[in-house]
Amino acid sequence: MKKLILTLRAVKIIALLVMVLINGLVLAQGNSNGQGNDKIKICHCPDGNPNNCQTITISIGALDAHLALGDYVGPCINNMQPELLKVLVSPNPYATQTNIEYDLREESLVKIDVYNQTGYKIHTIVNETKQAGKYSNNFSAKSLGYPSGIYLLKATVLTVTEYVERSVIIVEIDY
Repeated sequence: MKKLILTLRAVKIIALLVMVLINGLVLAQGNSNGQGNDKIKICHCPDGNPNNCQTITISIGALDAHLALGDYVGPCINNMQPELLKVLVSPNPYATQTNIEYDLREESLVKIDVYNQTGYKIHTIVNETKQAGKYSNNFSAKSLGYPSGIYLLKATVLTVTEYVERSVIIVEIDY
């Protein structure tokens, strides 16, 4: 059991690092005295209040605690208007299949693709116009004949006036 817990923690760390690289987030390396003090920008909502979110810079070591409180990697998005697209992948990591939930603020052309570690598209989950609302799809790399591993889910939506793209690292593990 202890080995499995260490493995899951390693998978989470690897997935986080891949997400940071894929989304092009810049880590501020070190400080003036040359010590390795890696930092990352996150959107922090004190006491879970979405009306008081602020973009802050924290050390990588504090990231797990912030993610557990509902903060997310990257700068805050304007909270005055609901997001055009919200994506949630759960559970993640997963062993048999994961559920991809997405919420659309308005009618949009939706495309959700899954890519392997080399950038090859392995599956299109959705590619159609959807009305505003909540939707859900299941995904399993194994059921498509692919091995367990780290995959990138890329969701894009297009309306008459907006284009939004979200990327999520999904991890399929063997038990």
